[in-house]
Amino acid sequence: MKIAKVYIPQLPTRFDYATQQRIPTINVNPASRYGDLVQLSAPGTDHAEGLAQVKAAAQAIGNSDYILAVGDVVLLTWTILTALRQNGRATLLRWDGKDYTTEEIRT
Repeated sequence: MKIAKVYIPQLPTRFDYATQQRIPTINVNPASRYGDLVQLSAPGTDHAEGLAQVKAAAQAIGNSDYILAVGDVVLLTWTILTALRQNGRATLLRWDGKDYTTEEIRT
């Protein structure tokens, strides 16, 4: 049995001057109840490199997988379109910043 995955097109981050690193601005761990978390693009990559990473990695999205709707809208859109082309459907998880939770949205 295949374990579902939750694809994250781009994890929102900010630059932390104290550590000199990019750190996440949201906690995506609540989405792990839907499956293993998979980041499609590395934090801090420029737009062109991020798109190339998403194009390559999104090919693995299966029919039972999820997409967490966060990050750059172009990378998110590309991920959704790839899932729709491959599977005829895409299942999204919506991040709720107020309650710090995720909820499922089927397309």
